Amino acid sequence: MKVQVPVNTTGFWLVWSPHFDAPKTRYTNIRAATQAAESLAHLHPNISFYVMQPLLNARVPHCHVWPMQPMTMAQALETQA
Repeated sequence: MKVQVPVNTTGFWLVWSPHFDAPKTRYTNIRAATQAAESLAHLHPNISFYVMQPLLNARVPHCHVWPMQPMTMAQALETQA
């Protein structure tokens, strides 16, 4: 399956730190992201915060998930024999 890699033209910024979960807030301009990073840095001394703009994204267009059928332990052992 091919992975699509479009160039990011959304123009948003993220504030990220390796010490915390993935960023959830998208800032519409670099100034707002910088202010957020500085604010977080003051709240968490000695922790680095990075202002980043995504350059591209990658996603797989379709994902097929097959439903699992319930089975007993005896049925599971029979399928392995």
